[in-house]
Amino acid sequence: MDDKGMIICSADIDEGLTLQIWTKGAVPRLVVLNRAKNTRKLMPFSWLEREDRTISLKGAKGKTNSYTVESLEEPVRRMLYQYAQDPAFKGLLWHSVIFMSDLMHTPRAVFDRAEFAMLHEDKRCRLWLLDLTDGEANGYFRPFFPRTAPEELFGEEPGVNAHGGKNVADLKKTGITRKLASVLPSRWYDTPRISAAAALLGFSLFYEEGNALSSFLWNALQNGVPSKAVLATKPEDPVCNAFARKMAGYVRHWHLLDKIHYDLDPDSIGTLKAKGFSRRQRLTLNVGDIGPVEYTVTLYYNEEGQMAVGCQPVQLTDRHKGDMIFSLSADLYETLLDNDSFGGSRDDYFSLASILSAKLFHMWRERVNRFAGVFLSPGA
Repeated sequence: MDDKGMIICSADIDEGLTLQIWTKGAVPRLVVLNRAKNTRKLMPFSWLEREDRTISLKGAKGKTNSYTVESLEEPVRRMLYQYAQDPAFKGLLWHSVIFMSDLMHTPRAVFDRAEFAMLHEDKRCRLWLLDLTDGEANGYFRPFFPRTAPEELFGEEPGVNAHGGKNVADLKKTGITRKLASVLPSRWYDTPRISAAAALLGFSLFYEEGNALSSFLWNALQNGVPSKAVLATKPEDPVCNAFARKMAGYVRHWHLLDKIHYDLDPDSIGTLKAKGFSRRQRLTLNVGDIGPVEYTVTLYYNEEGQMAVGCQPVQLTDRHKGDMIFSLSADLYETLLDNDSFGGSRDDYFSLASILSAKLFHMWRERVNRFAGVFLSPGA
């Protein structure tokens, strides 16, 4: 292994197991070294995202030792902290954060006022709309997300004057994205930062393999220095495109996600009926909406003004066991629908998928941050 790459750091767990970080100048891998048999296995860091996983190793006398992900978490964090001190990685991480921020903030233009009444999905999923309804000379980058008091930075204007600009670089030149990150970094800065770290280290991109994006970012490192010219482009990668949309949806619904409760249950229908919920609506969410398979999604309500969303996978999935249940108040659900409408008509299908996906994205972000957060300074 060493002649094709190098071991950056290691951690002895016990007499039977040593963990190492191996790299060949690109996405690192976690090495599981069976000390008794002197055998190694390379694994992506995304393997650590599942908390129920274990490593089982046979010792010299045939005894099998098992190690849970939880028991390995702290030594992995220490190794990642050591790995992240490399100047080349630090520089690439900084530029990758900017790249992910660009994906998150990319606006879409609206030329006709009638569009606001029925936004296309490609515009409904954005955090910014470039309002050109009064001509390019009078364009505004209009925020498409609910704001807390510190984020009310627009005064009496509908948004930020575009001054003839059209793209995310022009939006950032106004300084508004930097101001948002300064007043609420946990929302506007930590999200692209954790996402960038995930891509560089080989964690998943919201549970999807992000090999194309990871390779793109690492290929930008030329002679130890990140190339701005490379990072000014964008990989033709459907996983990257989908991730950008999910990331933006998470940021839009960010301030309300703690009010949504997530649980797993082997029988969501029976459990929710036993709790006094009645079925109101049923629909199917397509592959990619909230997971790698189709889901039969049922909306339930009770007499106390609470609602629950039961999600049954149509095909087998290894993402979770049983059905997913999301619980929230009916009033909160109405607010979330409005937040996706920009004052126009609602799209119940789009918003339901966006809301559930945002909650799952939050869980993914927190899990990755358990590891990457050791070298990412806190943003709040």
